[in-house]
Amino acid sequence: MLLVVLFHWGSERVLQRFDVTVFAGGYVGVDVFFVISGFLITGLLQKEFRARTTISLSGFYARRVWRLMPSAALVSITTLLMVVLSMPSLDWVDSARALAATALFGANVFFAGEATDYLAGGFAESPFLHFWSLSVEEQFYLLWPAALLVAFRRASEKRLVTLVLASSFALSVGSIWLSSPWTYFGLHTRAWELGLGALLALSPEIGASWSRTAAFSVRGLGLAAIVGAAALFDRETSFPGVAAALPTAGAAMVLAAGRGTRTGFGFGLRSRPLVWLGDVSYGWYLWHWPFLILCGPVLGIHGTASVGLRSVAVGAALLAAAASHLLFEKRLLTSARSLAARYGAVLAVSLVALSLTVASAVWLAGRNGGGRDARDPQGARYDRVRGVDRCDKNFAATEPDPCFFGMKDGARTVALVGDSHANHLVPAVEEAARSLGWRLMVMTKSVCPLPVIERWLPNYRRPYTECSAWREGVFQRLRDENVDLVISARFSSYADLLVTDGHRAPAEAAPELWERGVKELQTRLPPGSAVAFIKDVPWPGTDVPSCVAREGEGCSLESVGRGDEVLWDAERRGASEFAAAFLVDLTPSICPEYPCPLVAPDGIIKYRDNNHLTASFARTLSPRFKALLEQAAARERRLPR
Repeated sequence: MLLVVLFHWGSERVLQRFDVTVFAGGYVGVDVFFVISGFLITGLLQKEFRARTTISLSGFYARRVWRLMPSAALVSITTLLMVVLSMPSLDWVDSARALAATALFGANVFFAGEATDYLAGGFAESPFLHFWSLSVEEQFYLLWPAALLVAFRRASEKRLVTLVLASSFALSVGSIWLSSPWTYFGLHTRAWELGLGALLALSPEIGASWSRTAAFSVRGLGLAAIVGAAALFDRETSFPGVAAALPTAGAAMVLAAGRGTRTGFGFGLRSRPLVWLGDVSYGWYLWHWPFLILCGPVLGIHGTASVGLRSVAVGAALLAAAASHLLFEKRLLTSARSLAARYGAVLAVSLVALSLTVASAVWLAGRNGGGRDARDPQGARYDRVRGVDRCDKNFAATEPDPCFFGMKDGARTVALVGDSHANHLVPAVEEAARSLGWRLMVMTKSVCPLPVIERWLPNYRRPYTECSAWREGVFQRLRDENVDLVISARFSSYADLLVTDGHRAPAEAAPELWERGVKELQTRLPPGSAVAFIKDVPWPGTDVPSCVAREGEGCSLESVGRGDEVLWDAERRGASEFAAAFLVDLTPSICPEYPCPLVAPDGIIKYRDNNHLTASFARTLSPRFKALLEQAAARERRLPR
């Protein structure tokens, strides 16, 4: 628990101020938790079977409900109410969806889907994110008692655990390169950690006869493995996979060492402060994350919270955990077991129903909290490009499927290609193409630019091979259509996400790699076609609809924001060798002055989030693209069509 709290508090960022780059892997505390949970629960089930030659499944589920759900429901509903009180209504919907998933024991599935949609890490931090680990545990124990009961009756429990452990570990290792979010959040890739604890519980001989010296040594090695993993791992570590074996093995060693003769050297594990933290750890886990996420908004502070504020939030969460443990958890846990058996199912259904009711009410309020016009924050949030679902490909897609707009029988064809920052320009280019009688072809893919580079996926720890395959298909379609002008648009954050020799390239290599990728386009695009490179739009650095909901038209961008100079300079150098290349900087049209109002003079909100333009505002940029098309038409094509 301490490792997890320190990780979420930001120990990595704090230590980096002192040029110390360790303790960025506190997330391994969750893996230790899984081992302990598998060990304890399997041990209890084994004890029940030996005493009664059966396992009461209803009694087991009732006790788990009695132990976990009341506190989880209390924190969940309180968190959603904190969101309602501290954040604009347009931000309520995502939290309500997360609460619904949490209430149905599917938080891990929900967040895996969100992370995959945004390529593992682009989705906003949710105050419900930490519930993913509880969902993994709940899903495991929905299946585990019945499977274990069958195995006990056939005296094959160790074979069952070994099968679960081996198959889940293989999936964890093998799938991390294919779908990292699902690997991280999935039951199928985490079950082996609970299985390791279960195997230890079913092997009472391990550690029972160890000498004091042996137990002391094993315990020390186990703690070293856990702390070492937290110190050496970071956000770039391929995880869980093979790396997770270090902290989980360490947890198993500490548990095994506790079975034998007491050594008198418990490394402080039996000290009263740590025992007390153990008592309140469940509540602290539940409270600490929403306190960290919402402490700023509750106090009217937006942006990254300071170290001091995060420290206060963690301390306040600990006090809330102590209070809820004393006044809430403890009273439920000391209730008669018969009450749990009798009312466990009723309690579960009631709490789920209550959570879903609150989530539905907040969801509806959030959805209906504003208009559907880009002059309203709610409308701006959903003011997206229409009719491009087919041609705007997600992460896994490898084949382009163009959409066509403008004049279908136009004499000239313009192709808009790139990532989501090409996609949000569709209204502007479509209007320009239609006004000049051009045909527009659109092919976009999530975080996949047109220049011939390899993009690194940090959370997948591998190159973005799906992007490279899609791009090759794009080149073929461009040649098939023999386009007159190719417009390449992309966002600015690729400088430290490029690949060289199959590995992530250092940021200083980006200019050369990007310039080379731009020059390579000369051999891939249709002969005689022109190409236009679009500089990335200014980045506000904040969620603009939320900012407008708080501050009205006073919401502004103080400076140029997120810089695109590294890639833009490389594009200018690479484009200098093209026979016909255009460089388009939309910044003066979006931010003619600074501070730059993020609401246009006609009331249209410029961005739908923190970096994508609303469709309504993008349409106002059509004169820039009309001028671009006219420039391209004025030049004589080098080769006949």
